[in-house]
Amino acid sequence: MLREAQFRGLFDPAAVRDALTRRRSRVVRELLDDLNATQSMLEDAFLRLCRSHGIPAPTARRLRAARAAPHRRAPSNAAQLAGWTILRSTWADVTRRPAHVAAQVLRALGA
Repeated sequence: MLREAQFRGLFDPAAVRDALTRRRSRVVRELLDDLNATQSMLEDAFLRLCRSHGIPAPTARRLRAARAAPHRRAPSNAAQLAGWTILRSTWADVTRRPAHVAAQVLRALGA
C-alpha cells in the first residue's frame, strides 16, 4: 500500500523520515527501508520468495544490477569472469515456479 500511495503522490518518504527524527518508530523505519529496497514488482516478488524459502535476501544494489537490459551484456560478462554466478528469472518463473527458482538459488549458494 505504501508503494501505491507513493506512486500516486500521496506519500512522501522524505517527510516521514523527517518526522522520524522527532519521534522514533522502528516499525515505520523498517517499512520505509523495505519500501526503498526494490524498484519493481518482480524484485518484491523475488524478495518474498527468498523469505518464504529461507534464502538470504540479496542487497538491493545486487538485485538491481542483475536486472540489466539484454543489450547490456558486457557488465554481466565481466561479473561472470570475476567469479560471480548470475541467475536470471522472469516474472513467470518467480510467481509460477517459486520452488524451482528457490532450488536454483540455493544450489548457486551451495546450500
